[in-house]
Amino acid sequence: MDNELSRMNYKCITRIWWNAVIWHRERPFWGGLLTILSGAQILHVPYAGLTIGQLTLRMSTVAGSASLVIGMLLATLGLMVWLQPLMRVFAGSAAILLALVSIPMCNLGGLLIGLLLALVGAALSIAWTPGARGPGQPSLADRGQ
Repeated sequence: MDNELSRMNYKCITRIWWNAVIWHRERPFWGGLLTILSGAQILHVPYAGLTIGQLTLRMSTVAGSASLVIGMLLATLGLMVWLQPLMRVFAGSAAILLALVSIPMCNLGGLLIGLLLALVGAALSIAWTPGARGPGQPSLADRGQ
């Protein structure tokens, strides 16, 4: 009974793993991930406080509202790249524009970390192309089933 149960668990885990691999390879995963992380970084900087002993340093400026809008838009564009791979060129171009706008509006684009993440993620999203299979090469979906 235990052997049969562990075999069923192994098959279930293997199927989940292959589905994740197929999903990962059918879209610009790293471009979307870096774009989402850049949105989180740009959102984090103006709302986080740094405490050193009893001294609290906050970057509460006018950049707070711009960071909220730009950070949420970048995260949304990263999700769009994941969920709609055909929109990758539009989402990547919009992410590049938002990253450049974040330089003066959002504390140097999230202290330059968010800016660099957005630029690299957008470039990866734009440069990604769906993989072509050679003749006689099975698809990933055929291998996982």
